[in-house]
Amino acid sequence: MNENGQRLLELCSYHNLCITNSYFQSKPHHKVSWRHPRSGHWHQLDLIITRRCDLRNVLQTRSFHSADCDTDHSLVCCKIKLQVKNFHRARPKGPPRVDSSKAADPTKAAAFLSALEESFPRLPQCCSAQQYWDGLRDTIQRSALTVFGKRLRSSNDWFEANASVLTPILEQKRIALTNYKCTPNDKTLHALRSSRKILQQTSRRCANSYWLQLCSNIQSAADSGNTKGMHDGIKKALGPTHHTKICLRRILGVTWKDMVTHTAILERAQLPSMYSLLRQRRLRWLGHVCRMDDGHISKDILFAELSSGKRQKGRPQLRYKDVCKQDLKSFNISLDIWEVTAQDRLKWQKALRTGLLNYENTLAKHHETKRIKRKQQQVSSSPFLSSGVAHTCDICGRVCPSRIGLLSHRRHCVKT
Repeated sequence: MNENGQRLLELCSYHNLCITNSYFQSKPHHKVSWRHPRSGHWHQLDLIITRRCDLRNVLQTRSFHSADCDTDHSLVCCKIKLQVKNFHRARPKGPPRVDSSKAADPTKAAAFLSALEESFPRLPQCCSAQQYWDGLRDTIQRSALTVFGKRLRSSNDWFEANASVLTPILEQKRIALTNYKCTPNDKTLHALRSSRKILQQTSRRCANSYWLQLCSNIQSAADSGNTKGMHDGIKKALGPTHHTKICLRRILGVTWKDMVTHTAILERAQLPSMYSLLRQRRLRWLGHVCRMDDGHISKDILFAELSSGKRQKGRPQLRYKDVCKQDLKSFNISLDIWEVTAQDRLKWQKALRTGLLNYENTLAKHHETKRIKRKQQQVSSSPFLSSGVAHTCDICGRVCPSRIGLLSHRRHCVKT
């Protein structure tokens, strides 16, 4: 290595660069690019340099001696894998939403009607339908925002409901804590303890009154027959339920302690899954549209194709037509003859019923296979089975991690 090579290495080390020619295992004659005319020795003079962070994108760097470059140096090529960078742009702020809950107030409703009559646009007769619609839409939106106001997002908790009471007390407690940290003495400590005590008492009182008021509202809604208000209050108190079959479990009297799978719940209730019902409803509507006359708007939209357009980068978004094709495949209905079958309403309904049963059986087998595989993985990776002793229940076949666990499980298994 000469002085120029040493300077190049120092430059690459200083700027965190890499010489890609030396990172790949190639043949010796693929690493050199220039031959000395008198000695005949080959040298590596032509280099490709990249940042160290981009080295993972370089696939290969080598020289090609057969390429005619009109020079005594050989052609050096580098294969690079380019990745499109995703630019995360902030979404534009949408139009404000109207607080429709205030429409139940008769005073607000009357004020909205009067405001709508006063601000209704007087458009000339020569206007198009689009101009009429734009004027009507803007007028209704403007009047509703003026009377009802914007809808604010709320977290539905006791702290936000009593924020006007708790915020000043919290600020006093923060000030007392800051004073104690700046000047620690008995006076500031007593003030801090006093502010903490007041905050604790006030927060407990606010939380208790919030839950009592919420329970009272739910009970009054149930007594008056307001089912929507009752369910809204329950959802506000408990939050959204994440269990997909909680209603069926509650009707059948099954709890999570019974260790009953979702498939068994559906078999007991003699109902198909929600996924199967949605697929069946989509295909019923598809057959209804297919039986419509040519020229109908719904049929033209469903079977139409865009003559020109441009999609975004990445995976194409699924159209409604693509979802229907997936439903047809899952119900074992041929994509070539489904239109002929859909022309006869009775045959189409029979095909959907048969496909629903087949799809339910396939789905149940798939879930059972996944469950067995998951249980086998848990058993094989269990540290309790390293000694070779497996505590297996002779009634249901469940593997327990210990002997005492097997006794506890068997007591419950015998009762059920």
